[in-house]
Amino acid sequence: MRRSCGSPVDRSTGEGRRGPDAGCPGSEDVDEQQATTEQTNEKPGSVSTGEVEQIRQWASSARASSEYGEVSWSASQATGAPDVPNCEDNSSAWASLGSDTKEWIELSYDVPVVPTEIAIYTSYNPSQVTEVDIIDVDGNEYVARETTPQVVEFCPDLYQVFLELDKKVYVNKVKIYIDQGQLDLGWSEIDAVELIGYPDSGSVFADQPAQPQNPGVQSTDGADSPYAPQDLDPGSYAYDVSGYENDVVMGANVQYQSIDTTYVVGLISGNERYVVNLMLPKNKLKKDIIQMAPYSIMGNQKDLTAAIYINAFLYIAESGEYNFTNDPATGKITGTFHFKAQSKDFPDRFVEVSGALNSVLLK
Repeated sequence: MRRSCGSPVDRSTGEGRRGPDAGCPGSEDVDEQQATTEQTNEKPGSVSTGEVEQIRQWASSARASSEYGEVSWSASQATGAPDVPNCEDNSSAWASLGSDTKEWIELSYDVPVVPTEIAIYTSYNPSQVTEVDIIDVDGNEYVARETTPQVVEFCPDLYQVFLELDKKVYVNKVKIYIDQGQLDLGWSEIDAVELIGYPDSGSVFADQPAQPQNPGVQSTDGADSPYAPQDLDPGSYAYDVSGYENDVVMGANVQYQSIDTTYVVGLISGNERYVVNLMLPKNKLKKDIIQMAPYSIMGNQKDLTAAIYINAFLYIAESGEYNFTNDPATGKITGTFHFKAQSKDFPDRFVEVSGALNSVLLK
């Protein structure tokens, strides 16, 4: 039995419309409990309540009412983080067998949480969602959002459901219903679904990286690099990503897209999820602490700056600094870097990147 746990939201105004039967888990008489799910402009992030910190996680498994293929367009393509950067029919997202049918996809997560937000990434013909449910660890199912398909301006689309429950109910599944027959747009493809919430205080988030133990180098803007260059092998690098994403990257896979005036050095993670691009104008490189300039998306960058691609989504540096501890004229760079970056595609997402390099070639 599915129980109502929220209110439909008018996508054109962002305002919720509460029905008389809306309720949330919170007492023995569930139908009398009230909770809200609403669209807001609040920036997602890590929020602490007491000693328990809110976590963000991607689905680890999924099943669906139907699938267009056994691998391509299968339900499993909606697990993990988004990997379809453009609005397109792409086999890396889930698609149902039919293009004008009512369907559902159910996603499972490793760590049960008291949910505060569900983020649905639709990469093709978005906004055909009709219902979003949450399922607790006991199998009880609650309606978090009921809505109607509407044409939206953006694609790929991020559809967010914000929740305030009346009681600690630990959820480990999300079920999304779509109706592809109302708008006559064709297949609606879901790339990923993120579940955000508070875990039980005894839970361990499997994907949470351990904190590095290296002493690091103090930055002039108050940010510590978690790594010291001398602790790295020559030609290698290490960096942490924090904020909207949290991860630790260590490696020596460097790509170059340099031009006549600027070195462009790419530091690629082993799974190719992250690529940190360091933009280093050749006439401004020196052994020193150098403040970064904001990244220019126009491609006419004349000062030192940086950016990071996360699953092909570009985050551009707003501020930061380099601390080169050797003379770059030697053809190599050693030192630390730190920058804050904002997503070009989703302006409410921010990350910070802090890292170090040891004798990485410039070419």
